[in-house]
Amino acid sequence: MNLKIIRLLLVLMQIPFANFGFGQTNGNTPANLLPKIMVVPYTNADNDLRTVLETDENKRIAIAKIKESFDSKGYSTVDFIAKLKAATENNAFTSQNQSDIKSQLIEMSGADIYVQAEVIAERSTSGNSVKIILTAFEVSTGNSLANKVGESGKFYTEDFNKLTAKAVENCSPEFLNAMQAKFNEMMTYGKSVMVDISFAPGTQLTMSAEIGADRLPLSDQIEAWISENAFKNNYHLQGTTDLKMIFDDVKIPFKEPNTGNNYSPNKFALELFKFFKSLGLQAKKEVKGSSLYFTLNTNEPENTELNKAEKPVKNTVSELSDIDINIPVNTQNNTKTFVVIIANENYQKEVKVQFAANDGRMVKEYCEKTLGIPSENIHIAVDATYGNMKSEIKWLADVAGVFNGEAKLIFYYAGHGMPNETNKSAYLLPVDGFSSDFETAIKLDDLYARLTAIPAVSVTVFLDACFSGAIRDDGMLANARAVKVKPGANTIAGNMVVFSAANGDQTAYPYKAKQHGLFTYFLLKIIRESNGNADYNSLYNYVLENVKQQSIIVNQKSQTPLVNTSPELLNSWQTMKLR
Repeated sequence: MNLKIIRLLLVLMQIPFANFGFGQTNGNTPANLLPKIMVVPYTNADNDLRTVLETDENKRIAIAKIKESFDSKGYSTVDFIAKLKAATENNAFTSQNQSDIKSQLIEMSGADIYVQAEVIAERSTSGNSVKIILTAFEVSTGNSLANKVGESGKFYTEDFNKLTAKAVENCSPEFLNAMQAKFNEMMTYGKSVMVDISFAPGTQLTMSAEIGADRLPLSDQIEAWISENAFKNNYHLQGTTDLKMIFDDVKIPFKEPNTGNNYSPNKFALELFKFFKSLGLQAKKEVKGSSLYFTLNTNEPENTELNKAEKPVKNTVSELSDIDINIPVNTQNNTKTFVVIIANENYQKEVKVQFAANDGRMVKEYCEKTLGIPSENIHIAVDATYGNMKSEIKWLADVAGVFNGEAKLIFYYAGHGMPNETNKSAYLLPVDGFSSDFETAIKLDDLYARLTAIPAVSVTVFLDACFSGAIRDDGMLANARAVKVKPGANTIAGNMVVFSAANGDQTAYPYKAKQHGLFTYFLLKIIRESNGNADYNSLYNYVLENVKQQSIIVNQKSQTPLVNTSPELLNSWQTMKLR
């Protein structure tokens, strides 16, 4: 063999080959690291998870086919049926509540990710088909990672086995790629938890009190601890008052560095609990998925040195609004309502939209807590790219399709809107979009058409944006004209109601004192005050009156919210409700 060829082969043998396919990784993620997965059936609140597969052969077949597909791609899977049988025989379940049973089984599984599978068989004269809806969740936090709908297509066969295999085959590769990408991201950057810290009623202490050996303000000490203990020091402080502190995004490791076991939010909570104890504080902790709640109490007489350390109230860098705390909580029974929240604040080519991220996060909190919508039914994308926005819109439309007209859809957007000055069309601008290139934006008419193409009980759209080329700070988009443009009317069909923050060529302003968009602040306020029960007429009139008044007071400019409906709802939208 030629000596040069031999030398080249020797060099190539020393180069590690890339890991192609489903296990492909990037950045600092270890190569070939694939998550362990457990496939679980989708169940309604009235289904008993322990017996659902015994009574539904189709679900049993679907779970087996999905597991087989994942196994064939090199993933390690946990046998749901075997785990369930063992736990039942050993009386491992400590509650009869179906949600608790599911949570306990997932925690005992040893999996990194659980994939919830819903199977829908459809029969018609034109052929039979199967739809599979796959949703991936991180085990310890319950955070959603990926979602995909697979369809078999229509065939003249009664063989459910073959139809299911076809549906799984059509969605499995794309689903696993999306799930793996999210898993890689969590391994590299950590997974997200929310930390909420408040005081018990009557506690003689505030966040500005100077305590501990160093006599530093409590809020500063908490933030320093979070910064030091967050994964790669990555965290975001939403706001602080003298009675409350919220970190809406704290990264924690995905795995234990020494054992390789899953790192749970509860372990992070325990470490923070110990920190509070080291300061001489009583602390009550509560962990709900990815949300960590701490209630602090000195439990000391008023004349102790700890309470003497309390200082007068001082202003903090970021104050929480009244709507950001004490959010009303209702039972999660709004199981057929699905929500997409787009909150675009930090633009790559345009000025930022003040408080848009906070708007989106609090809309999610109200949807889950006050409107009773399950967390897995809510998708939120902060600083969404064009691809992110298209994907979330597709998910909402896919959900409408598989629920056969029984779903309620909600789409919320905070960010830049922009007009096409030639034809007066309105667009939503992704964070990676160009205000000079409409191909990089989402046309509002296309959004409406996509969400109403498939029947739904209702489609409700909230737009905290204006479409005149103006921005929240009263400037203009980089490529907008100095003269504001009044966009044309958008086509609304189906069972759709659209609430917009501003009229025509007006600007959608911020409410700086509350750290929200003016429109979103009063929208959430009426939801809060009505405990989610306000009908659309009451909701609109409340928002209209308060936004008009407050905009003149705080911004010295007019802002008039609008409501538009499809012809079908012209005389009935007023009595509709979010709950």
